[in-house]
Amino acid sequence: MNRVARVVAQGRDSVTLQLQKVEKCAGCTGNCDKPLFNLFSMKKSVFILSHNHTNYQIDDKAGLLSQKLSLGQLLVIHISDRDLSTFSGLLYLLPILLFIATLSAGHYVGKWLGLETDLTALFGLLLGFCLVFLIMKSNLIAQHLKIRPLVTILGVNGTKD
Repeated sequence: MNRVARVVAQGRDSVTLQLQKVEKCAGCTGNCDKPLFNLFSMKKSVFILSHNHTNYQIDDKAGLLSQKLSLGQLLVIHISDRDLSTFSGLLYLLPILLFIATLSAGHYVGKWLGLETDLTALFGLLLGFCLVFLIMKSNLIAQHLKIRPLVTILGVNGTKD
């Protein structure tokens, strides 16, 4: 998926970009006109590209991160669809599996202790929700996954008028 982003700020080894809304291509099923929800921990379509980021790998063959870019300049970036879908699948699948595991554990603990199994299963599910919330809040899954989306900077695309 190719995205166009505008340079908002530039640091020593990083560039802050804001994704630009583009028209959807005719017949294309991609969602290039939609913001990348929570990718790279961004808010409001603004994110920082850096070689040291834990949530993605960066491929900057042209060395654009180390060059001086002007504010408002447009960059074309490519995000690997395969890596992104694998990463997203894991981020969504792992919490669901944890919900099922804690629900089942609650059921079997209730059965083993001779308690009401529906109530203990519900308690297990509640515990699963708390665990998933804490794990997502601390970014543990994203930090320890070996699969990270590959972001390739394709080049400069002029400036936004």
